[in-house]
Amino acid sequence: MKIIRAALCVVLLAAFCEAQDDTAKFRYRASKAVPAGTVLHYVKTNIDGTRPEYVSQFVAAADVLEPFKFHPVGEVY
Repeated sequence: MKIIRAALCVVLLAAFCEAQDDTAKFRYRASKAVPAGTVLHYVKTNIDGTRPEYVSQFVAAADVLEPFKFHPVGEVY
């Protein structure tokens, strides 16, 4: 039983260390930032293209996004 617990601890520790390493890959890059005041529009659907949702993202500041999502007229989900 002690061997199983030890093995489980090693596996969990390895998984935890791997997840921490991945977070280091994400960094804020000011050169790629969208300027404040910009509105981005896109259509989000299921994989097969059904149930479209129109989404707009307003960039209010460098660290503030204000989303707006709506469905086409007559479609209620």
